[in-house]
Amino acid sequence: MAISAKYMRTNDMEAVAATWDYFANKIVPKKPYPTAQGIKALLDLAAKERPEAAKVSPERMMNVSLLKELDDSGFIDRLYK
Repeated sequence: MAISAKYMRTNDMEAVAATWDYFANKIVPKKPYPTAQGIKALLDLAAKERPEAAKVSPERMMNVSLLKELDDSGFIDRLYK
């Protein structure tokens, strides 16, 4: 929390905790599997400077094998117990 407070430039630890709780529980998914739609958005953004990125299939850029292995092993679920 001290590091977050430093970069938030505050000593209000209640605000830091509330911010952490908001992002950890509402914004960032516990199992962050990428979506084709999300990858497509990133490719579209990259295409502004590198037009060839628009021709790449989002599925080609997705490799969830490590995340799936962690998920299947129960590791991710154990992090939140």
